[in-house]
Amino acid sequence: MCKKTAAPIVLSSLAEHLVKLALYIVLAKAVRSALGSSTGLTWVFNSAATLLALKMIKGELGLLMKRLTRRLPPGYLGFPIVRDVRALVTIFSGKLMDQLEASRQNYGTIFTTAFLGRTNITAGGQEDLNWLFINDRKALTEIAWPPNIVMLLGPGAVANQSGKYHRVLRRLLEPYFAPTFVTNYLKVMDETTLADLDDWCSTGQFVSSEEFKMYALRLFYASSFGRIDESIVATLHDDFKIWISGFFTVTTLRIS
Repeated sequence: MCKKTAAPIVLSSLAEHLVKLALYIVLAKAVRSALGSSTGLTWVFNSAATLLALKMIKGELGLLMKRLTRRLPPGYLGFPIVRDVRALVTIFSGKLMDQLEASRQNYGTIFTTAFLGRTNITAGGQEDLNWLFINDRKALTEIAWPPNIVMLLGPGAVANQSGKYHRVLRRLLEPYFAPTFVTNYLKVMDETTLADLDDWCSTGQFVSSEEFKMYALRLFYASSFGRIDESIVATLHDDFKIWISGFFTVTTLRIS
């Protein structure tokens, strides 16, 4: 199920499809003309190249039809297999948010990105998110995490479930995050916050972001267990950094 966006079709994206389609047609004709070669190896290679070119053409036609019927938001799709190389560059250079903001300025609050052979839709507007959450509650969405994230979250995690089972798990957990239940944590959260504020003020220096990360861990630990063991919090901080780094890996193999 896909939302039909009201955003206009961007001409540059449409032209991108047409140029690639023309290139693939020329490629297919050139390879087809070489199939008359008497060398068996050459024939196999040319046949494989022709099938690959036809597959590329089929994929581009599918994306083009989705674009024209407004079932695919505007955005830069790049070329088959590698797709948008710029996305990979921004990820490894740490400028992913800048690239997403530039795409939002060009295409609107909902747009398409593509890299490593996958087509992704980014939604950032309030109306878009409401539509997504409503369909999620109706069990009309499916989970499509990368393998490394699936492994890190665990097979039993709520975020790895979809459909009716996901809805049942969410209903079981929702009461523990309701405003009336959160009031049970207010006292320990207030005490932890005041203690950290006193420590920060006593230093008389700028407080780095690492201190805020430790503060978040202290809140979690105090809310869960009622008291804070600083040695365990420090260990959690180090382990959590290792765990988070796994979200940006390109392999699911454990390296020890």
